[in-house]
Amino acid sequence: MPMKKAFNTWHFVWLSVLFAEVFTAFANTVQSYIWYGSFSLTLLIIGALDALFVSTIVVAIVFYMNRHTLELRKINEQLQREISDRKKAEKSLWENEQRLKIALLNTNITVFDQDRNLHYTWMFQPQRGYTTDDVIGKTDDELFPRESAESISNIKRLVLASNNGVHEEVSVAVDNKTLLYDIIIEPVRSASGEVMGITGALQDITERRRIERAVEQAAREWRAAMDASQDVIYLLDLSRHVLRANKLFYTVTGRVPDTAIGCHIEEIIHPGGEQEPCPVCQAQIEKRDLVTVMEKDDASNFLGWPVEVTIKTVRDNQGQPVSILVTLHDLSRNRKAEEDKAKLEAQLHQSQKLEAVGQLAGGIAHDFNNMLTAIIGYATLLSMDVEPDSPLKPSVEQILATAEKSADLTRQLLAFSRKQIISPQQINLNNLIKGLKIFLHRVIGEDIDFAANLTNSDIIVTADSGQIEQVLMNLCANARDAMPNGGLLTISTNVFRLDDGSLNTYGLEKPGLYAMITVSDNGIGMDVNTREKIFEPFFTTKEVGKGTGLGLSIVYGIIKQHNGEILVYSEPGQGTAFKIYLPITGSSVQDVKAIETKAPQGGTETILITEDSESVRTLTREVLEKFGYRVIEAVDGQDGIIKFKENRDSIHLVVLDVVMPKKSGKQAGQEMKKINPGVKLLYTSGYTANILQQKDILADEGNFITKPVTPYELLTKIRTMLDGDKSEYRGGNATSKQSQ
Repeated sequence: MPMKKAFNTWHFVWLSVLFAEVFTAFANTVQSYIWYGSFSLTLLIIGALDALFVSTIVVAIVFYMNRHTLELRKINEQLQREISDRKKAEKSLWENEQRLKIALLNTNITVFDQDRNLHYTWMFQPQRGYTTDDVIGKTDDELFPRESAESISNIKRLVLASNNGVHEEVSVAVDNKTLLYDIIIEPVRSASGEVMGITGALQDITERRRIERAVEQAAREWRAAMDASQDVIYLLDLSRHVLRANKLFYTVTGRVPDTAIGCHIEEIIHPGGEQEPCPVCQAQIEKRDLVTVMEKDDASNFLGWPVEVTIKTVRDNQGQPVSILVTLHDLSRNRKAEEDKAKLEAQLHQSQKLEAVGQLAGGIAHDFNNMLTAIIGYATLLSMDVEPDSPLKPSVEQILATAEKSADLTRQLLAFSRKQIISPQQINLNNLIKGLKIFLHRVIGEDIDFAANLTNSDIIVTADSGQIEQVLMNLCANARDAMPNGGLLTISTNVFRLDDGSLNTYGLEKPGLYAMITVSDNGIGMDVNTREKIFEPFFTTKEVGKGTGLGLSIVYGIIKQHNGEILVYSEPGQGTAFKIYLPITGSSVQDVKAIETKAPQGGTETILITEDSESVRTLTREVLEKFGYRVIEAVDGQDGIIKFKENRDSIHLVVLDVVMPKKSGKQAGQEMKKINPGVKLLYTSGYTANILQQKDILADEGNFITKPVTPYELLTKIRTMLDGDKSEYRGGNATSKQSQ
């Protein structure tokens, strides 16, 4: 249509030009006629043809120009559209660039361009305080430490060489610390595909990696804590599908994570169908956390033991529930712990009662031993004054024998209450057992028969007689309890030779001769589990309130301290036999009575007696004066210090009772040592070992003697100290060496 319009227009122009040319030719012909008076047809025809030619040329030129004008117009319109599109693209690019800049400004990402020589041509948001102008034209060597620059440049060279991009993490040393960067580099190509340089992005991810490691560590710690828990713990989504669980959950359900994660919890714990009540369902319905208890026989309890169920709803920041945490706590352990606690409390109360009894026994022993000291002392003095053929002699000897038995009884009571002073010495086991027979009869009762099968020859061991008596007393008491309806208790002795091949069997360290003491009964016996625990502290088969579980553990400790071993043999209903093995020393026991046949030696030295018991003090004075000593008396520790100060130059030895009013024997002795460091002190007491240890008396082992003390023992001890001989008499109640 436009071409048709253009053609009509140019047709009109052609006609107009043709008419103008014809009119011009006609005008020229008329003019020629007027000027020259003649009419030339030839001239008219030539003019017409000229008009036709000129008009045609003009029209052709105009038409050609008009045609190119249209094409130029089209080109112009296309250029206008392209310019408009480019402006839109540039605007969009600018807007995108602004958005990118705004986004990058809120990050620690650096964007850069470099040429093939790795000189920076552009950079946005440079690192380390640089500006864009600071880095343009520079290389990494000028911006980073040498090692870091070399590492980064090698990556960039690899991109230029391979024409492939890279995405790596690089460590960069900056300001004496190492930073971790995430770097992305791509080659920049020309239109022909030639690599002109590189473009890349660099981001400091040091903090992000630190946080990620912290999160990973926290996750590991959470997993370790959950797996270490003795509770069953699992996390459910709101549809009650398992999200995660701890190790114990998989153990009790028999599942593994691959088969449990994503599975509905009821399919795991109740494969046969959902059971009521459902604590999780209840918590979801009531929209609250829940703590409840399921006994082992509850239908919904799949564990088979009582549990405390804790259900906690996990919520997001907006308070909306996202998951459910379930914890199953085994109540049987708590209940067992409560039972054990009750037993321990009962054992503690029993131990406290025994301790109170022991303290009472110690106090009684002190007073009783003071009385026995007076009785034995005066009876001994009387025996010295009575002629051998006097009718009073047997009575005096009977008094002494009875007093000595009373002293033995006191010592046995102390052994039974574990308060006897430790004094290892050579003892005859057979004689020791014979001496215990009367006391053992009282312990085991009348409905139990007692038999002692002892060897004909003496069995000599180095031991603390009090502790061995305690061992036998405890074993006999246990045998009595194992025979509630009566039975037979037997103590037997024998000699046992142990060779190297049998050491491990009997738990002993050295081969040789051993004394074997067997304490057996025909009571109810023990099973294997009881035998394995029999020597453990506080283990007892007796009901609460009737046993501490300490007796056999103490027995075991005593025998071990004596380098021996104790073994138990028992079967349910077949009775029990304890076998004790102690090393035989191979020497004989010195007879105390034989030693006492020698007349004690006296002296003329001055001795200060510091004793709060009047009867003991008077007896001691009479004994010492009878044997030639000069005696000064003091009624307590403070009085003893005063008397010592008054007679400091004449006193050779001080006899001090350990426990006295106002000042103890130890305190008084220390004051006396300050006044005269060379004075000799002899401590004596009827108190038990625990009291003496509390008073710190047993430290000076050579200067102590135990009540009740006979005149012979006292005179021998004093004479030994005055003569400077620290070797000590080993008979009777004199202590040769205190040991713990």
